[in-house]
Amino acid sequence: MCVKISLFIYLLILSSTTSANVEEKPWHSMKVLGEGKLSFAAWDIYHATLYSPDTIFNANKPFALKLTYLRSFKKKHLIKETEKQMRKLSCLDGKQSYKPWAEQLNRIWPDVEKQDSLTLFVSDQGESWFYFNHHLLGKISDIKFSQCFSGIWLSDKTSRPKLRKKLLGNI
Repeated sequence: MCVKISLFIYLLILSSTTSANVEEKPWHSMKVLGEGKLSFAAWDIYHATLYSPDTIFNANKPFALKLTYLRSFKKKHLIKETEKQMRKLSCLDGKQSYKPWAEQLNRIWPDVEKQDSLTLFVSDQGESWFYFNHHLLGKISDIKFSQCFSGIWLSDKTSRPKLRKKLLGNI
């Protein structure tokens, strides 16, 4: 009886360790490079955190950008604002160039509530992996998408240069 209980406890510990490793997020071993809050007029929108394997940001290496929302938003609003910001960066060619990405984001992203987080992890292959409250949602394999999407915050053409400086650890 005692051997069966010991075996059961061992298997339970082994399975919880294995599932913990499977659930580990790729940015957990990275350093926080910088963080800041986006506010618009009197409203706080989200808190952003940039994770990097190095102390200097390099867009050619894996990185993660976590947005913790301070308000609720429907995914349709997030997708529309993403397109607006990409257009400001001149990332899109014509009206139809965003449509395939918008369709993928519509399948991947949920609505967000206050304190929910959406995290973008860009792999060394340039794939965009999205996590919602640390649970994998899906990926977009287009390298141009990864560059344009992360450029909303990290490009030198961003509409929020002060937030960019904070994320890059320059403030």
